[in-house]
Amino acid sequence: MSRQRMGKMYYVSSIHNQKKSFAMGTKGVRGIKVLVTLIGGLLLLVSSRLLAAPDIIGGSGETAPGGTLTLPVSLVTDGSPVALQLDLSYDPQVIYPLFLNAGAALAGHSLNWAVIQDGTLRVVITHPDPAPLLGDELFSLSLRVASDVNAGDYPLHIQQLVIGNAAGFTVNPTSIIDANVRVDLAAPGVVPIPTLTFTGLLLLISAMVGILFLMRKKLFHVSLS
Repeated sequence: MSRQRMGKMYYVSSIHNQKKSFAMGTKGVRGIKVLVTLIGGLLLLVSSRLLAAPDIIGGSGETAPGGTLTLPVSLVTDGSPVALQLDLSYDPQVIYPLFLNAGAALAGHSLNWAVIQDGTLRVVITHPDPAPLLGDELFSLSLRVASDVNAGDYPLHIQQLVIGNAAGFTVNPTSIIDANVRVDLAAPGVVPIPTLTFTGLLLLISAMVGILFLMRKKLFHVSLS
């Protein structure tokens, strides 16, 4: 084989290798671009989910045995959540739920609630559009405390929490703070009924007899005149 032919073959092979290397390099660059795009999208999704993560905060209050109390449950968020469901778990021998009032966080949302079993109250908040829940009070729970309860703290645990956004994703809260009822025997709220002792009963009977005697005496004088 002549040197001229060998040189020509080497030149053609060199050109082919250069084209192959260029094609591989181009594919590599495209692959890197796709990877960067995917990573960027993933980071954006994760950051948006983190920024939208809400806090659920239950309020606390103090009352006396037999007293009534209103506790708020609030949402801290950027407005991404549009629907919510939760259970309030409490001691049914101590706490008696009365009714719920919608809070300022609801913008045309429906507030539905029911005691699904003893000691569990379920709250469901939805909107047909849907519309975002605002960062404010979700609802307030009015309740009554048993009259024979001991002093102490009686929590209402927030459980079975499900928060949804407009994209249909479930949003995990960053923190949950349970509501709490503190019963203080000296707290205002219910005026205690005085206990009637034996001595008090005798004084009451004596007073009633005296009143009847005076009324009879007055009527007797009126009839004589």
